[in-house]
Amino acid sequence: MNVHHKFDIAVIGGGPAGMTAAGQAALLGANVILLERNAHPGKKLLITGKGRCNITNTVPFDRFIPDFGHGGKFLYSSLSKFSNEDIVVFFNSLGLPTKIERGGRIFPQSDDARSVLFTLEKFLKESGVVLRCGWKVERIKTSEGGFIIESKDRPEIHARCIILAAGGASYPSTGSDGSGAQLAKMAGHEIVPLYPALVPFESGDKTITTLSGVSLRNIGLTLFSRRNDEDWRKEYSETGEMLFTHFGLSGPLVIDASRGAAKLIGEGRELAVSINFKPALDAEKLEERVRREAAHSPVKNMINLAATLLPRRLVPVVLERAGISPELKAGQLTAKQRKALVQILRDFRIAVSGLRPMSEAIVTGGGVSLDEVTPGTLESKLVPGLYFCGEVLDLDGPTGGYNLTAAFSTGHLAGLSAAGKALEPL
Repeated sequence: MNVHHKFDIAVIGGGPAGMTAAGQAALLGANVILLERNAHPGKKLLITGKGRCNITNTVPFDRFIPDFGHGGKFLYSSLSKFSNEDIVVFFNSLGLPTKIERGGRIFPQSDDARSVLFTLEKFLKESGVVLRCGWKVERIKTSEGGFIIESKDRPEIHARCIILAAGGASYPSTGSDGSGAQLAKMAGHEIVPLYPALVPFESGDKTITTLSGVSLRNIGLTLFSRRNDEDWRKEYSETGEMLFTHFGLSGPLVIDASRGAAKLIGEGRELAVSINFKPALDAEKLEERVRREAAHSPVKNMINLAATLLPRRLVPVVLERAGISPELKAGQLTAKQRKALVQILRDFRIAVSGLRPMSEAIVTGGGVSLDEVTPGTLESKLVPGLYFCGEVLDLDGPTGGYNLTAAFSTGHLAGLSAAGKALEPL
């Protein structure tokens, strides 16, 4: 066997988790090869944060865990060893300055994801990782003393340990096509079915599609679900920004509200979104504002009065739902009509007909079952020497830097753990 094809550790997948894992393991003295299927690593990283790369978030540790949902407890060990604060120190120490923006989001000062990728590539080079691109892994086999990695038209790679960091199934054009889950399944692991975790909503409401391009800030959004004739159940509620699109709804609030929506739809539940255009005002105060505006400009048409409360393109739709003629004079607005307008302004309901496809999801839900992975090391409970990190695991968090934090954190722990095992005397 060619000695150049034998390594202590082989990392499969050159995303943020894989690059972090490879570099960390190599820093500890392991001979590491990183296998990336694309022509260069970090292809998906370049489109994160709309090309700006939201590295992490300032949210405190005791909030980060519950905010991450079902995988929060599993992440405790990873985050304890490499927290959001450690991630910032890591990038700063490699020469990448960062900045904090609204909502605690941390970005590179350059506002360019390429600077983050350049920093990680620098980390790989300085730590001595052997990087091989255009290398699509097709099979992992166990062998005496480790593993054999088989790839089409490539030599076999022999490694004592493997770190599987091949990502999820969202944005397949970046190489994230679910192949990591398939490799784990071939190794004997249970795969929680993959689904779009952070994804826009579709709506069949024709009036909504006419609003395509209208963006809203400082609004409240609540996601409700129900089965058959049950009462509506609140699933999510938050304030922030959203966007009407040609297919339905998108934007930060909608994306975060979509977490778990695929499972709800799979359970046969009906979904609906409620928009509160004025969340800072309760019903009484909002009604008083409408009454005051009408009294101040009694000859103004309602289409113009409502434009003081809403983006102009929204006005006809809201007035129609409230049963108010756009040409009605403000001074003729009855108390009943005023209450109806306030009701719509505080609870503008939109039926959700479905989710956009996996290819448009920011993050993949599902993946390698957490029950089969040791959280303190990220080693497989079924296959000794096999480690997992990043999106290939059944982990998904909200927007705002959570998912990249999990990628860097689990990558760090997987690299640390695999190096410790690979460097043990035989």
